[in-house]
Amino acid sequence: MSVKDVVARRFSTRDLDPSKKISDNDINTILEAGMKAPNGFGMEAWKFVVLSGNMEKVKEACFGQPWMGNVSHAIVLFGATEENIKANPGLLIEKFKANGFPDGFEEKVFGSLDGYFTQYNREQTYFAASQMILQATDLGLGSVAVGGYDGEALAKLAKVDTKEYLPSLVIMLGYSNVEFKGRNNKAFDEVVTKIEL
Repeated sequence: MSVKDVVARRFSTRDLDPSKKISDNDINTILEAGMKAPNGFGMEAWKFVVLSGNMEKVKEACFGQPWMGNVSHAIVLFGATEENIKANPGLLIEKFKANGFPDGFEEKVFGSLDGYFTQYNREQTYFAASQMILQATDLGLGSVAVGGYDGEALAKLAKVDTKEYLPSLVIMLGYSNVEFKGRNNKAFDEVVTKIEL
């Protein structure tokens, strides 16, 4: 499929077949698509944790959403905390210098935007999530992006220290029991405005 076709065919499916498991090869292909996503300054200040097996535990961490026990795999995306960035200059500060930012730039940013990079890094993972979801669609898999979860419970399952990384999104993956029936999006002109300055 072309990228345009994949984008057109992607839909959230909560009716997944629990008897079908995704191969390691397909999971790795999905993860590699996420790793190649755009991210600010080339930081890659993220972690992707794949959960499989007893998906009831993931379901519980996501407030018991009933369909979640049927997924094959969940990918939890984490973004680095500002505390982590400050403790590890290679994550960002050295990249500021490599990109030609003036000396002292990091002090100005961290001083005036306290906590900004914790949220920024979590948002960066959304690019990776989009590419993973599109790759899953291209492989004929169903997916759902989930933003409702208990962050501490999810991090515990993923064995991630929340002082270093915070969860941003969970991608649920499996084989859909339903066929794609088309999309019902808003009209182009209802969403898009073009302005020439």
